[in-house]
Amino acid sequence: MFVDGVLKERDVDYTIDFVTGTITFFVPPPLNSLVEVYYSTTVVGRWKWGVVGRDSKAADANGLSILTSYIASLGLTIGASGQEMDNPLTLGIPALLYSFGGGTDRLNYYDSIW
Repeated sequence: MFVDGVLKERDVDYTIDFVTGTITFFVPPPLNSLVEVYYSTTVVGRWKWGVVGRDSKAADANGLSILTSYIASLGLTIGASGQEMDNPLTLGIPALLYSFGGGTDRLNYYDSIW
């Protein structure tokens, strides 16, 4: 932070409340001073799903595991893992798509989000 071109030091000249985004000066700058604040941010996010196909092989699950580890190394998270379609042989694994037709044929599945 600069006040009229002079560098100010955090916790010496001012404090920052990161929750509210409030800057408080110990000694307020003179009226009509030019206050310049430079900052950077880190994008923190979350992937909603990590999906493996219902009819996938072990290599596909391993690939998702590698991708999940890479995403975690970036400081991101995956909210849920699952299959794209329900499989009665893998009870308890969430499915992203919903069978509107009632069968297990691919034509019966639609995106359940919409």
